[in-house]
Amino acid sequence: MKPVSVKLPKEYVEGLNSLVEKGFYANLREAIRFAIRDLLQKEGYSEFNQGVKRERAYA
Repeated sequence: MKPVSVKLPKEYVEGLNSLVEKGFYANLREAIRFAIRDLLQKEGYSEFNQGVKRERAYA
């Protein structure tokens, strides 16, 4: 994986941390990765669809 730095509004981070605390995701990084994956799938980014299959194999 390639590291990427991003600044997020405090409310976004709090919301994501809440999902982690409730057990939906293992940690903040996982929550962000899944959110980006879902956005790319929703937008139909065709090159990404093959990567989703590889990611699920490791999950």
